[in-house]
Amino acid sequence: MRGAEVFSGEINEYANSLLRGGMKDYQLEQSAFERLVSAGTRQEEAGRTAADIIAPAARHAFYKARTGVDFGTVNEGSCSNYHGIRNGRVITQIEGYIGGHKSGIGIPSNPIVINGRHVDGEAVWIPVETHETALIAGLNRGIGLLNNGYCFVRKADGTKEKRKGVRTEISSDWMTRASGVYVDDLDTAVEVASWINDPENFRAISEVYGSVSKGGHSKLVKVRAFHSNNIVYYKTYGTHGEAMGMNHATKGNRLIYDRVLSKQFPDVFYAGASLNLCTDKKDTMINMLEGRGLRIYAEVFIPPEALKNLAKGKIPDDVLAKTDIARKVEIFNAEKNWIGSAKAGSLTGFNTNVNNTISAFMAASGDDVAQSKESSGGYVYARALDDGTLRFSLELPALEVATVGGGTGNPVVRKFLDFMGCNKTLETEPRYFDGWNRRRKGEIFAAGAMALEANTLIALGVLQDLEESHMRMTGKN
Repeated sequence: MRGAEVFSGEINEYANSLLRGGMKDYQLEQSAFERLVSAGTRQEEAGRTAADIIAPAARHAFYKARTGVDFGTVNEGSCSNYHGIRNGRVITQIEGYIGGHKSGIGIPSNPIVINGRHVDGEAVWIPVETHETALIAGLNRGIGLLNNGYCFVRKADGTKEKRKGVRTEISSDWMTRASGVYVDDLDTAVEVASWINDPENFRAISEVYGSVSKGGHSKLVKVRAFHSNNIVYYKTYGTHGEAMGMNHATKGNRLIYDRVLSKQFPDVFYAGASLNLCTDKKDTMINMLEGRGLRIYAEVFIPPEALKNLAKGKIPDDVLAKTDIARKVEIFNAEKNWIGSAKAGSLTGFNTNVNNTISAFMAASGDDVAQSKESSGGYVYARALDDGTLRFSLELPALEVATVGGGTGNPVVRKFLDFMGCNKTLETEPRYFDGWNRRRKGEIFAAGAMALEANTLIALGVLQDLEESHMRMTGKN
């Protein structure tokens, strides 16, 4: 693909057109694409050139003329914004694209050992995208600690097997979307809500909802209706294969109105696709209670010798010998993550710093980082056992991840998904089903998040070395 200098004439022409108001910003990619195709360029090359070279360069020139700021280096290390051609139109990842910049991606040197439905005793490395010094170091120390712990896995015959590492389990999996219809009066609201909630009508609703996916990936698990004043909310709970599912759910809900509700109740009118009962990108108790995305649990038992090894050199040996670290962690977890969070009025943040890891994992593996808002709502549990072992666990009720759609199509992201083993098919994994890779990704995220939770709690409440570690690693002490 040719560079920007080859298209300097077209770029200047488009920039001047933007400055004069003769062209809208959103028209750049399509106009450049059509121009290239008419000149004989193959569609694929024309689409990439328009999306990744001509349009961003024209925007550079436009903003430089308006503000004096030169974005010339923004393209260095950038990712492609080209997402394909559909019905003769260029599809892009984002709008108004001007390029990209390099963001640090690191991998903790310790792989984490996970025992779950989709990660069966494997040691998995997790890519992390972050600008925060000491995050990966803290995550690495936490992973090492959890790997020195153990868990119990129930076998097919009902007996329990003791294994090294972390146990993970998924208890529910659905993407929710709450749309609504306007009604004229209370009687109609009750009638519409009752009809939606009637199990006899579920089949008609679910068939329409499932039709949004040509490959049969979308399936409605249940639907619930609520009403308030002049609106009836209908909330769907659906699975969408390897996709996170919000787009499919939104389309499915609209079809429920168009093909079912509007026919059954001609006097109701569509109120909107998302009416916040979902709930998307917000801290809400309904997500914590009902789940959104994956509700996932992680658990580990950390023996006293592993806890003491972590503290060696930080606590004098004579003091360490008499210290019940598990008990200190249990108390500090209650004081910080439960009492402190409750006094702050937190709805979902009964943890130390889950968002640190979840957002960094999401950024590296192509998820919508805005979803980290509800995805990192979670509860940390710490219990000291009589022998000094620490039983440590994390519950994430609304972990929203994907291995298809959005940023997961980026070539670099695909490598990271391969790296984590989130690339299985029936040929490579006999247990595979639609959504298997996404669920595996969720188990990896939950285990990794718990590793940093354990490390940070111990750093704050026992070792009290968090400040010293950060200052040392940033070179500020």
